[in-house]
Amino acid sequence: MRFRGHVLVLAAGWLGAQVVQVIPKTWEDRAIQSLELPVAGLGKPAVPVTSDYYYRIPERPVYRSYPIYPPGRTPAGYREWLEQQEPEMVFDAAKLTTAAGWTRAGELVFHAPVALEPATTEHETQDPGWWDKAAGPLAKDGSLAFLRYVVRKKGAVEVGSFSCAMCHTRVMADGSVIYGGQGNFPLTLARTADDPLRPVQVPDLIGVRDRRYLDHTGLRRQRGVGDLMRYAALHQGADVLATGKFPEPSSLTRYGDDQLYALALYVYSLKPPPNPNRPEAWSARGEKVFTREGCAACHTPPLYTNNKLTPVEGFRAPAGQQDVMPVVVGTDPGLALKTRRGTGYYKVPSLRGVWYRGPFEHSGRVATLEEWLDPKRLGTVKGHEFGLGLSGEDRRALVAFLKTL
Repeated sequence: MRFRGHVLVLAAGWLGAQVVQVIPKTWEDRAIQSLELPVAGLGKPAVPVTSDYYYRIPERPVYRSYPIYPPGRTPAGYREWLEQQEPEMVFDAAKLTTAAGWTRAGELVFHAPVALEPATTEHETQDPGWWDKAAGPLAKDGSLAFLRYVVRKKGAVEVGSFSCAMCHTRVMADGSVIYGGQGNFPLTLARTADDPLRPVQVPDLIGVRDRRYLDHTGLRRQRGVGDLMRYAALHQGADVLATGKFPEPSSLTRYGDDQLYALALYVYSLKPPPNPNRPEAWSARGEKVFTREGCAACHTPPLYTNNKLTPVEGFRAPAGQQDVMPVVVGTDPGLALKTRRGTGYYKVPSLRGVWYRGPFEHSGRVATLEEWLDPKRLGTVKGHEFGLGLSGEDRRALVAFLKTL
């Protein structure tokens, strides 16, 4: 059943009980128009397309995808097996009868590539040199966690890229994979590039449900699951529709509202991996340092963020803007002032999960927590001088505490 504004999916649940899943409309004009903060210098948000235009864009099917292995480690007969696979579309909202089922379906959307090219023998993934220089760490099973093979036509294997997982997947040193973590695919240096001179660190999605603002600059509000759906739609191609250049809708593709809803449920369900850093004497001392130095004013427990915005140097917050702290931390204002995502602010990041994250700072120019709290950092990376005046032992203790979060 479909109604204007929402989609109601009715399905038979356990013992025949009826389950109703209410799906927000992604491109609801009023919500889209209030989603973004004004862009610095313009004093207003970017102008989005109308919902009429957006919903004339064809929906993107989600095909089954398969792992990619490096030359020399590909299972025997794997390519021949792939060429014999029939195309299979794996997302069908009519078959989703439980919240858990919707979440599992969202995982399929998370891993679904949106850019596809033939997996020929000349493709870079068949070049051992590419794997040495650009492929990144491999998962325990020997596969590349960032790209996938896709079969849309029997006998025609394609390399798929630019899924959500391509950037938001982290492979640890032991080969374990953290889906939704800050990515470490070196082909993109785990960054996006709104401004090539100011590359942006890809954020960790784990815990994003509790964030009021999305993007390093707090560009987009998150008032509920519908806003995360809008955010995902923008990052999967619709952001070009805010540039004033509107191609024929039929030349584009987009995810359906049901696909984006499932994706949002999956992202909201993500949990951090088990933390190997257990509380001990040094971390207990570090927690006292954290409290004594006033770190909790911005990085407030239990989220270890106050979900507020801090203006950058050279920007004056307009009257009436909510959630703005009267604190300027002095980090490079370029991203916040000179890009199309620039709002004049940086949001206060959460410190949860910093033990498995990195690089740090919105530009990703600081490799480790130890480097971030080292006063010598100021020689190359300015700003956020809090904690730089600690003694060596207090600094070691603070890092030990932060790694337990």
